[in-house]
Amino acid sequence: MTIVEGLISLSKALKYKKRVEERISELSSEIADGNSILKESERESDISALLTERDNVVKHLVDLKVAIMAANQPIQRNILVLAELKGKIAVLKKMSTVHGPGERSWQDTNRDEYVAVLRKADVQKMVKEMEVRIDDIQDELDAFNATTKIKVANFGCIHRTLWPATGGRKNGRT
Repeated sequence: MTIVEGLISLSKALKYKKRVEERISELSSEIADGNSILKESERESDISALLTERDNVVKHLVDLKVAIMAANQPIQRNILVLAELKGKIAVLKKMSTVHGPGERSWQDTNRDEYVAVLRKADVQKMVKEMEVRIDDIQDELDAFNATTKIKVANFGCIHRTLWPATGGRKNGRT
């Protein structure tokens, strides 16, 4: 196999990574579904060839991820902060903010008194503040991803073979 290096933006590499992951998933399904068939049935796929192709695409994905990780080093902190902010928002949105008298269930006639440390308005304010911070960080990441270039070995070759029937475009789209 001839190694062809392509210089692409990090944002394009991230989109491409998703396509490579989709292709691995497709190959995995085809391998799993086509391995064992009825004896009198005609085998539609060469399982050994599919396994080899999957191994090659996985190796390519690992190389791609390594290149992306290396390129992300200057903004790694922002990536981690972004993930943690999103996690905190998920926790806050699940949190009960019930405060005051209430019933445990519709069957329970006893009225209990609930005390919330954070009330609904407090949680909404916190979430909005974090969403603003998330948007700011995401803008920084988007700008970085658009301007940072990485070398991807076999980008052109692999890209065209992911969906050969459409000339390298999934569902006929780029």
